[in-house]
Amino acid sequence: MDSSSAWRLPRGWTWVFVAGVLLLFGHSLLSSTLAANPATITLDAHPIAADGTIRVEFQITPPANELVGEVLLDVSFDPMEITSIGCTPASQCNLSFGSGVARIQVGPNLAGLSGPNGSVTFEPAPGSAGTDVTIGVELIECLDPNGQPLNNCTSAGTTVSVPSPTPSPTPTLPPTPTPTFGPTETPAPNPTVMSRRERGDLNCDGVIDDFDLVRVLRGIVGLGLVDYCNLFSGSGAWDIDCDGAITGVDALDLAAFIVGISRQLGEGCDSLDTLVPVVGTK
Repeated sequence: MDSSSAWRLPRGWTWVFVAGVLLLFGHSLLSSTLAANPATITLDAHPIAADGTIRVEFQITPPANELVGEVLLDVSFDPMEITSIGCTPASQCNLSFGSGVARIQVGPNLAGLSGPNGSVTFEPAPGSAGTDVTIGVELIECLDPNGQPLNNCTSAGTTVSVPSPTPSPTPTLPPTPTPTFGPTETPAPNPTVMSRRERGDLNCDGVIDDFDLVRVLRGIVGLGLVDYCNLFSGSGAWDIDCDGAITGVDALDLAAFIVGISRQLGEGCDSLDTLVPVVGTK
């Protein structure tokens, strides 16, 4: 036997070796392609409207060879500069999610989301004219049309310049004495009491609807329980009948509530209409 035959693969294993190399190369190429072409969710600011309002749209760009079926976003802003006054779709947004935060859900869409999908309208606060206002966006959830998480999603906010009003000419008046006042204390922020539903409103949009039922069903089949409200520990808002477990009975009770059918919940279990106060500051 010569020295070269000692390194030769057994008959039939050569193609297995070649296929393994090609498979590793293809996986590496696919991973680099997805990383280089992530799904992007950006804010596109429209020109200031005639009534002075500011509208920003969500521009969704799906990655190559993938579809974006649903996104959950937190839009952040300085409430001392602008105030959120409206959004689309109106049934899937919560403008009072937190101080300076509006939560928006776009989708689900089995055909995939692309281009402009949803918007938020703001009103400049008094005294904000002539300033640059930053509007941020945080991606809470990014799913494909089958409800599976997409790991290659990114988001980016925007900056809007609030124009200064054109001053009208005023006559020149003689100077008047300016009184001198002592220092004034800055008042502490007043606590703001907001309310949210104790159970059932799983995406914190202020209503109990089919989107919450979908999340209960996903939790039952093992896709995970996520407390988007960050209010309750353990089962929290998911445990509809207060029995300490997430089961099909919870899904049945929630579905009955959505269609207006009254069902007897567990002992000591408040109605899904019960609101829980949440204290924050503005």
